[in-house]
Amino acid sequence: MATFSHRHPQDVHSQLIAAMSRLEDGVVLLAPDWTVNYLNNAICRIFEVKAEETVGLLLDRSVFGRIDRDLGRGIATIVERNGTWRGRFSFKDSEGKDRHVQASVSTILAQGGDAGRGGYAAIVRDVTADRRQEIQLEHARKMEAVGTLAGGIAHEFNNILAAVIGFAELAEMDAPGGSELAENINEILIAGKRARDLVKQILTFSRQEEGLSRPFALKPIVSESLRMIRASLPSTIEIKRSLSSSASIVGDPAEVHQVLMQLCTNALMAMRARGGVLGVGLMDVEVDAEKAATVVGLLPGTYLALSVSDTGIGMSPDLCARVFDPFFTTRAEGEGRGLGLSVVHGIVTRVGGAIGVESSPGRGSTFTVYWPGMYEQDFEEMPAWRGELPGGSERVLFVDDEEMLVALAQKNLRELGYRVTALTCPVEALELFRKDPDGYDLVITDVTMPKMTGTQLAKELLELRPGLPIILCTGFCSIINGDDASSLGVSALVAKPMAIGEFSRLMRSVLPAARELI
Repeated sequence: MATFSHRHPQDVHSQLIAAMSRLEDGVVLLAPDWTVNYLNNAICRIFEVKAEETVGLLLDRSVFGRIDRDLGRGIATIVERNGTWRGRFSFKDSEGKDRHVQASVSTILAQGGDAGRGGYAAIVRDVTADRRQEIQLEHARKMEAVGTLAGGIAHEFNNILAAVIGFAELAEMDAPGGSELAENINEILIAGKRARDLVKQILTFSRQEEGLSRPFALKPIVSESLRMIRASLPSTIEIKRSLSSSASIVGDPAEVHQVLMQLCTNALMAMRARGGVLGVGLMDVEVDAEKAATVVGLLPGTYLALSVSDTGIGMSPDLCARVFDPFFTTRAEGEGRGLGLSVVHGIVTRVGGAIGVESSPGRGSTFTVYWPGMYEQDFEEMPAWRGELPGGSERVLFVDDEEMLVALAQKNLRELGYRVTALTCPVEALELFRKDPDGYDLVITDVTMPKMTGTQLAKELLELRPGLPIILCTGFCSIINGDDASSLGVSALVAKPMAIGEFSRLMRSVLPAARELI
């Protein structure tokens, strides 16, 4: 049997000190007047102090000197009254970054049990890394909530926009060409389509909708983004623009907007201390082999160059080399996660473009995005839709729970020659279809409706009549995408609001060849 002998108190004290010096958690032992008697290596590392310079000083002038004085006094008061305090607090380290700690401060009972006479002990754990993860998780949860909210708003807002755009198109058809009335209606249409695109941007940014590539002119997107940026700029920053190219690119307008906003945000951060000039340029450039060699991923050819420059603090060559790396950032904690420029790089390279940076300390920075451009010779001549909308005489069943969209569909489709039955209740539509499954050539239905969704209605209709052309329309729906619609047997899934010209061509594409109806 092992035997244990009593050790001298001095030996035990030495062992305790040796053990505490190796702990990952910080330990501070304090006298009854809150002066420091002992601190271990971990506490010196956390609070960036030296033991020999700290022992004998009052706590708020030494170890906890970085924390708010009122907080320190509050903790001391609670400990003196209740015997212990546990909690978290933060302070700025020597680099100005936030450091988060979890602490426990307790009374040491003196011999005989006289509380407080023996002093105090504080145990401190650095939880900065844990706190950053918590902040990231909180951010992810907030973004998820924002995305859910954005989806709900988008559905209702797109229904409203569908009516605004649709009735404006009807009015434009009746307005005399070149009249002031026609011009006013055209302005309504332009504003409505801008609002439609803005909703798509919100959904894309909140990851509720995948962006789709299409040809579009870059100049209007840049102008629109600069209007948004101008509203949030301090008066110390001036915008100078030079948008000389009207060429188009193939991509997602929302992603291009994201690229420009990120580059401008970085430029503003570089000039926030003293102000300066934000320059935005758009021009056609011919890149030769020599220039292509200076930008990673850039090949010789014709490009649409989007440049964003600032007169800020600039960057060293080492920083320029790392600026597109994920999680690399020169900002203080809480001002960004170092993902912005890596996301920009990913967006640009996905469409076959490239991005380069030129900078030097004290002389500002210029980021240039090289987009593969489309020019006039790349486009086929497209006929104007006015007066040339393809129509037909087929029988169409239209279902939407929004009464104004039902009224709009009746007007539009009858104007195009179709025979229309329009209902606001999907259950009634199903019952009507059951009575005469061969009585309709096409069904157009909303996705999100009470009592029965559009996808449920489509399944029921296709069971009654396989191969029936069906178009699903949605203001926003997170439970179905194009692949889901295709596997269901639906002919097309479209986003509201869709212009009448686009929609009329879509209808002809899913309908069989026009036939003579008896």
